[in-house]
Amino acid sequence: MAEHRGDSYKPIYLRIREDLMRLFQEDPEGRLPPERELCRRYNVCRPTVQKALSYFVENNMMVRRAGKGSFFRRPSIPEKLPTEVRLVIRRDWRGWAGDCYFGLVVQGVYAALDGTGIGLSIGQFSDKLFLELLETPDVPSLWLSPEENELAAMRELADAGGWVTAVNRRSGYHGIHFVSVDHYRAGEMVAEFIHERHGRRVLFLAVAGEEGLWKERERGLLEKLDPAIEYRRVEIRFPERLEQLQQVRMEAVADDGREPPLLVINSGSLYECTRQVFPELADRMLAFVDNAEPLAAGVTRLCQPTVEIGRLAGLIAGRRQFNRSGTLIPPVRLD
Repeated sequence: MAEHRGDSYKPIYLRIREDLMRLFQEDPEGRLPPERELCRRYNVCRPTVQKALSYFVENNMMVRRAGKGSFFRRPSIPEKLPTEVRLVIRRDWRGWAGDCYFGLVVQGVYAALDGTGIGLSIGQFSDKLFLELLETPDVPSLWLSPEENELAAMRELADAGGWVTAVNRRSGYHGIHFVSVDHYRAGEMVAEFIHERHGRRVLFLAVAGEEGLWKERERGLLEKLDPAIEYRRVEIRFPERLEQLQQVRMEAVADDGREPPLLVINSGSLYECTRQVFPELADRMLAFVDNAEPLAAGVTRLCQPTVEIGRLAGLIAGRRQFNRSGTLIPPVRLD
């Protein structure tokens, strides 16, 4: 249920590849660092660097120019505009009753497609829907907050030539566009909130199975958090959220003289039940929410501009914005 600090081991060639992918996202036609420079920078031998570069070679993402070096290759842009866009929602979305995120994203997508003649259809991820998308790769697809099952399908669809866009998930996979709130920056902003409050204990509440949403936020938070601060993450299973939170309260708000923790609520879907279980800690909460929806006085909010995320995703799907493989939007803090 809970997990503390510490990242799992990652091979150095994958770290190099991810760093180069970030350069590609910033400038799809930029120059790659020379192999010798990469060897020096990462303190590795040439075969390791070449293993990292092999991904870009195999996916036709780089070109070598004699006497000038290696450069990223901009993804090809389809000339013909689509007549339809498919919006794919997750397999588990039925469990998110009352969540306004979906409606706000759709509002933004409609705003982008309005007046273009491009239709929008919405479907829940399934094997049948995936086969339909594979059979019609010319129909752009938007994937709303995809998790592991959807991400695997997206990669396969991109490899088949589909025009694929991840909504509110950052992707480094060639052929997958993305538009997302900058979750890493959001995590840094949480650390700033904690330091401003001089907090000594932090409880990070996340929804189980939502790693794609909280993992990058947690990474940004822990990078900037004072190591002396006690940090704990608890993954809440949505059906048993009240029972779990009550158990967490017994463990975290004990009558032992310690100050109560600062609560970081990683999902708006957990906000009401967290307030119900921790009513006296409203002024010690930070919650991630969609747009600027009102919360109780004292609760700090990090708002993701959900309508704008949907609008930009719609522009990408409609092939009217494609100068970058991905777009990150910073969250807005409201106190």
